Amino acid sequence: MRSLSSSRFRLLVGMVLLALVAAACTGGDDDPVPDPSASEGAAPGGEESAELEIPVLEGAEIDVEPAIIDAVTTWIDEESGLTEMLKEELVLASASMTRDVHHLTYEQQHGGVAVRGAQLVVHVRDTGEVLAASQSLSTTLPGEGTTEELTQDEAREIAVKAITGTIIGEPEVLSTWLEDGPELRLGWEVRISTEERVDYSVVVDATTGDVLSVDQLSSTQQSDASGEGSAVDGAEVAQAGGCAAPAPPSACIFVVDPIFAAGTPAITAAEANRTLVGVPLANLTDPTDGNLVGRYVQVFPDVRPDYIDPDNVFGEGGRGGQDPTFEGGMVYYWIDYTQQLMQSLGYDYHGDDPVDVIPIDPTFTDNAAYLPIFDLIVMGTTSNGAITLAEDAQVVVHEYGHAVVESVVPNILGAEGGAFNEGFADLLMIFTTLEFRNGDIGCLSAWFGRELGLPGGCIRRIDTDKIYPQDLLAEVHLDGEIYTGAVWDVFTAMLQRDAGLVPEDCQDRAANPCDAVRDEVLGILLGSLPFLTPQVTLNDAAAAMALSDEIFYGGRNADLISQVMGQHGLDTTSNPSVMMASGPMELMAEERSASQVALKIIHENRGDLAVELQVVDASGEPLCLSTFLTPDTADTADNVTGRYDLAGSTCEAFLPPGPNQVFQLVVVDIAAGALGELFQFNVFHDGVEYRASGLPQAIPDADGRGIVVTIPDTDIGAVPMADPQPPAPAPAPPAPAPAPPAPAPPPAPAPAPAPAPPAGAVEADIAISHTYVGDLDVVVGVLDATGNAICAVEVLRSDPSDASSDFTGTFDVSACAANYPPGPSNIWALVAIDNAAIDVGTITQFTLRGPDGITRQGHVPVQIPDNDPNGALVLLNP
Repeated sequence: MRSLSSSRFRLLVGMVLLALVAAACTGGDDDPVPDPSASEGAAPGGEESAELEIPVLEGAEIDVEPAIIDAVTTWIDEESGLTEMLKEELVLASASMTRDVHHLTYEQQHGGVAVRGAQLVVHVRDTGEVLAASQSLSTTLPGEGTTEELTQDEAREIAVKAITGTIIGEPEVLSTWLEDGPELRLGWEVRISTEERVDYSVVVDATTGDVLSVDQLSSTQQSDASGEGSAVDGAEVAQAGGCAAPAPPSACIFVVDPIFAAGTPAITAAEANRTLVGVPLANLTDPTDGNLVGRYVQVFPDVRPDYIDPDNVFGEGGRGGQDPTFEGGMVYYWIDYTQQLMQSLGYDYHGDDPVDVIPIDPTFTDNAAYLPIFDLIVMGTTSNGAITLAEDAQVVVHEYGHAVVESVVPNILGAEGGAFNEGFADLLMIFTTLEFRNGDIGCLSAWFGRELGLPGGCIRRIDTDKIYPQDLLAEVHLDGEIYTGAVWDVFTAMLQRDAGLVPEDCQDRAANPCDAVRDEVLGILLGSLPFLTPQVTLNDAAAAMALSDEIFYGGRNADLISQVMGQHGLDTTSNPSVMMASGPMELMAEERSASQVALKIIHENRGDLAVELQVVDASGEPLCLSTFLTPDTADTADNVTGRYDLAGSTCEAFLPPGPNQVFQLVVVDIAAGALGELFQFNVFHDGVEYRASGLPQAIPDADGRGIVVTIPDTDIGAVPMADPQPPAPAPAPPAPAPAPPAPAPPPAPAPAPAPAPPAGAVEADIAISHTYVGDLDVVVGVLDATGNAICAVEVLRSDPSDASSDFTGTFDVSACAANYPPGPSNIWALVAIDNAAIDVGTITQFTLRGPDGITRQGHVPVQIPDNDPNGALVLLNP
């Protein structure tokens, strides 16, 4: 242990007890930068330009005729309806083309910094005719005192602690504005990839250091992964001769999966290889070198040697673990097939460069993922070791669907954006495999779902009747079923109208009776992508479908799409985010939304939870209370997700959140044994989203104090929650007469005293429960009767690179032995200070032993305030 100077100890201790205050230090090493909110988008030289000039984003490659750019610029200036400020904040960022329509994407920048997710996309023909526009622009301005106080490195340090997992490389950091209620907040967006196959975007407030948002960028096949990985059983051997594959390059594959290939869910894994078929492999870069490297898909270079087949016939060994080239061939074939199908319909999304794939990752269990930071698809295994996910073509195409979306609408944000992303991927996989399905046509990924023990064996269904917004659950896969159910019903209605068929009739590989209708619906779906922005909602997705039908198919399905989408609560009209250009427009027409609270609590047993919304004034006086959840011992389900309407509640009158009407969410866990975290608390009112910062936040287990999260941020304490106990059980039947009392058990033996330290030595036993030890300074010291520090020993110094949890041990504090034993003039104390945000902890033990062999206990537990220089103090009982 290091002996600590009395001045440092006095600083640490003095910040904890008011009676012992010696000094307080604040400040920083960095000079403040000029306020980026100062710019109002004035033209160069301070004079308003007569003609609008829109700059091009530095480094952007804009491959479009100048005449088209000029036509769009004129349209923005004269017909878009945008304010002068918004026009001057536009920067041309990219240009793409779908069929004969150009899509020019303009990024909104404020003071030279991009507003997160804020775009204008203008859709124009070669002739210069503007057809439509999509926008997610913001009219919000920065709040007062918005300056850049945090460096990129400081933001990165905070962000990596806001997520779980082992970080890959050094995360990229970008400056951004984040719309938060009535103001913009300047932030650092940190993009993180982890070894656990999850990508994140974390926005850290550049002024305060608060975590403003945590978004999962990666998209997965299902919502939850569980279990430990194990190798696929290698005992099964494919029949001799594999699958009678055609001339190389070729592969043995499943046509969708063994269940659809066999036409029965009764087929076992041991029987699956009898359904293998041989297919040629197209578009390989070198058809003779044994590598799965092609124009549209390639095995990730780090694992490529594991999937080489010298004879260029992949997967002859079939499934079962003895031939990894089978999974490689499955992934290659189905992604290449999907890309060829899209191109046959006139869309070449992600056609310029191949997506990387890892066909088998045995450490990634019960899931597959698309990681946008690396443009990488990772296929896992089931935790029971029965199958690999690459055996299921639907899983492969689903993940490729996410890559397709990312190539057209990168960096999709928000819960509904995630739901659209999952829904699109599900739709792509069912339309791609439609004619090859042979059984329950609406069942998704049954080969995988069966191994998870899911009801019916399906991970999801395509044919639900869910309705927006009441069926939103704040889980992207389940919320995506609202959109997929609507699009599937559009397909069903068009199939009946045009061919007199039902979807079950489509399962005919020879005749392919549904191809024409399938191609049209899939074409409309694919065509809708460029009409979306990163802040897509499910209503935007529905409106984009209608717009795609209008532009690419002459609007022949307009009434049908509008009617069917409406049956699922989705509106294809009156959407200021996606509009046809039929004369002067009002792109920024105000869109009202319901007054709601959005919650996402991940918890192992929600019956333990009490959840309340309180609104208090600036002094902390309660204004209203809404109870969202009360404890219920009979409710053993997990998680609390969804939206709660405030319309008609007593709290509706106090919207929107502000300094004099602070919205507080109080979450209390009343019982031990189940753990959880609060991930999302947002308030929606009049089209504005108000976010809680500092999430996710752990919910203390069996702790009546719970957690309090506020919008806006404030230090006002919560009004105490009424005793959050579960309802009383029903009266029990009369009890039988009591038995005679049993003899009292013998008293438990007293614990053996801890051994005394070596002669003249003093030792301290310290235990701190904390989720990030590197945040902590821990000191043991001695104060005199007047509060002056007379001795101190540094036990732990903060280290941002130390991501371990919990701190325990026995420490030599003999440097202060001259002040032993404790007494009125030798007050022994433990000080713990948390120097960074996000992680929380508690001092659970502080004991002292000296040469006399006596063990003295401190008053514990004591909670350590998060990111608070005042820290926590434990005094020793003399």
